[in-house]
Amino acid sequence: MTEITPQPDPETSQGESASTTPAESPPQQIIQTINNRWGCAQTCGITLLGLVGIIILFVIFVAVAGQATLSNFMGSFTNIFQSQPAQAEVISGRTLINSIQPLGQLVTISTELAQADIFVEVEQGVINSCGHSAHHVAEGVIEAGVDFTRITADNISYTEVNDTYTITVPYPQITSCRIEYIRQYQTSSNFGCSPNWDEVRVLAQVVAMDGFVEDALSKGILERAERENTLLMQSFVTALTNATVDIRYTNQDNPTPFVPSSCQPELPQGWEFNSQLGKWVNE
Repeated sequence: MTEITPQPDPETSQGESASTTPAESPPQQIIQTINNRWGCAQTCGITLLGLVGIIILFVIFVAVAGQATLSNFMGSFTNIFQSQPAQAEVISGRTLINSIQPLGQLVTISTELAQADIFVEVEQGVINSCGHSAHHVAEGVIEAGVDFTRITADNISYTEVNDTYTITVPYPQITSCRIEYIRQYQTSSNFGCSPNWDEVRVLAQVVAMDGFVEDALSKGILERAERENTLLMQSFVTALTNATVDIRYTNQDNPTPFVPSSCQPELPQGWEFNSQLGKWVNE
């Protein structure tokens, strides 16, 4: 009699096999997922904090080692944009020739003069409602010499007996004038007035130039120019001819001072000197 071995029920076998590994309940799965993500977050967070810490330490190291400051950093940053030199383009107008004149003057003396306080007061408006004034200081140069353009062959003679050249030249005159420096200071004007300070400065310059010419003449600039010219011409001609030289001057006893245009600055428009009032007047 054949003995039949009973076969296990498939469903029962699967149930027993499944029961060997107990299934996780839904709450446990949620907890496990949270633990896994928290672990990753901790690891990632530690890594990120470590990277930030390294960057901070590097910046501190650079700042300490190089003694860097914010101004130095900004200066270096600015230098990046200023590394190229500045460039400028200048466009000039045409040159105009006003006049051409020959220069045949021997300047033998130059004198420098200065005026410390030139006060200009302008009365303007009803009851001087726009009156204004300013102080000025000015420096100028006056030069004197001989005009050689007026010397011709008729002005030179030679005496063979005593081996002497006689040269007659014009008496020295002022050859040029110039204002080298003028400064305006301590300006004053009434309320609501808009003075033309440039006109005031020009008036001071005219007065200063007139004073410089007068002072130079009174202090003997022409006489000094005569002595210097005599020495220079005698030395020059004697060196060329090895002869005696006699320098004579025309109108030496009663010279008429000549004032060139450079000694007469142009007045501001409308201004002129009223000799009766003793003032400058703008008509």
